[in-house]
Amino acid sequence: MPSRRDVLLSSGCVPLSILSGCADILGTKASLQEVGVIVYNGDNQSRTFNVALEIEEGMLDWQSQTVAADSEEVVFVDPPEGAYPVAFHGTVGEYQETFEFDGLGDSDDEFCLYLYFYYQHVFWDNRISRAPQLECR
Repeated sequence: MPSRRDVLLSSGCVPLSILSGCADILGTKASLQEVGVIVYNGDNQSRTFNVALEIEEGMLDWQSQTVAADSEEVVFVDPPEGAYPVAFHGTVGEYQETFEFDGLGDSDDEFCLYLYFYYQHVFWDNRISRAPQLECR
């Protein structure tokens, strides 16, 4: 016969497990509209940047952008409707990095994310960092 503690523990988990799938329906997470990535190539030759967005449902397709020497370009990633970002992945040459999203907050608003992806920048190490929030395009 189960103890009182076992019964209480198991009964407390049932309502949580039932509601866990409803969190998005209730509008507790913001809806990501787009991710804009400013890729900067500080090298003296062109480089191919590979970027991918990871959402709760899994990894989206990788996108590639060749950037001329000592220049920058913007790459846009359009996630599926209702997507919530988990991480952003980037590679260029032998360098690779993952930027994990945290602290985006819970809201029912739509939002856009903007990132910098620097490669051989004069002042900064190779890195991916979050840019200030800008309006969606």
